Amino acid sequence: GVPPLPIGIKDDDIASKSLEEQIEAIREGDVVIGMFAEAAETLKPEDLTGSKGKILSERQMFFVIVHEVVEGDLIRKTIASKDRRWFCDGLANLIAIRESDRRFGEGAGMEIFGSLFSEESAEKSAEFVDLAGWKALERQDKSAAEVEGVQAAHYFYATKALLKACEGKDRKFIHDWIGKIQKTKWLRTNSDTVVNAYKEMTGGDLYEILKSVVPSTVDPAP
Repeated sequence: GVPPLPIGIKDDDIASKSLEEQIEAIREGDVVIGMFAEAAETLKPEDLTGSKGKILSERQMFFVIVHEVVEGDLIRKTIASKDRRWFCDGLANLIAIRESDRRFGEGAGMEIFGSLFSEESAEKSAEFVDLAGWKALERQDKSAAEVEGVQAAHYFYATKALLKACEGKDRKFIHDWIGKIQKTKWLRTNSDTVVNAYKEMTGGDLYEILKSVVPSTVDPAP
């Protein structure tokens, strides 16, 4: 996956606002990305991290900033269980795709997503991907690290699954979906809460959507 970036924020209290207000702050420039675009042109990866990281373009940085804002908000206010990752990272990328389309033009979001997460590379690791079993860990699981590209493949397929789940839905659907999930107390919310809320709203089985995107996904234990 892509590493988190430092984010310059004009509004110090942005994290306490609603997700929609935080996205609007990004649109209006309260989250500053210009400095990162300049850095991308002048710095080498090792200048930032001491290792051979990846310097991102301005478009990629915008995408990552939206992702980080959305994911952080979901974890703070909606779901923080260890089985959250396919939902949080997939939805964060979906919203980043949409916001990139808004900022850079129709189709830009998927182009940026593809530049960060290669479909060809993801396909090579697909057999090791289990979206429902993708755990949120403070430190990367060594077993996952043994397979090159498996983490990025999880990001890729989680995004594909959320794109499929939201296909044909109106722009208000995500807002309403999150609202329904939040009716469950934060400490009790997990992947089943997300899936049950989706089923109540659409009649669809979200776990089946995950498996249709990557068949190696395993149904969680009851």
